[in-house]
Amino acid sequence: MAKRRRQIKKQRKVSERISADPRATDEVVEGVDEQVPDEELIRPRDDIASSVSDGWLAMNKGNLLFGLLVLYVLLLGLGTVGELFEVEWILHLPIFK
Repeated sequence: MAKRRRQIKKQRKVSERISADPRATDEVVEGVDEQVPDEELIRPRDDIASSVSDGWLAMNKGNLLFGLLVLYVLLLGLGTVGELFEVEWILHLPIFK
């Protein structure tokens, strides 16, 4: 497994060097018996699909909870202002009845 990783790293370095130098035409890596297929260099599609489907909620969970916390604090502050200063329109809102 470690040998396979080294082969992939060597092939990536060669491909970066080739893309940086347009005159380079030799894509063979010295010291590697076989070339690593391109499919192994790219993440499989099933991993991408599963990470997108369950990843959205996991990535935005903190933002959603923070938004709910801000909404709660604003409503708590509005209710406090309504009670302390006896602002009738605030006290008659359906959420405070």
